[in-house]
Amino acid sequence: MTLAERTKKLIKFIKNYCNEAGLTKNVTSHTLRHSFAMHLLKKGISLRYIQYI
Repeated sequence: MTLAERTKKLIKFIKNYCNEAGLTKNVTSHTLRHSFAMHLLKKGISLRYIQYI
C-alpha cells in the first residue's frame, strides 16, 4: 500500500469515526495531532519531548 493510499485510508477513518461520534466540527489528522500534544503539555510533559515524538 502506497503512502497516498494509507493517507486516504486514515482520512476516511477519521471522518467515519467523527460522524459516528456525532461531532459537527471538521476534524483532521492535524487536529488530532495538536489535541494530543496539548493534552501532553497539560499533563506536564516537556515541550522538547513532544517536539521529538
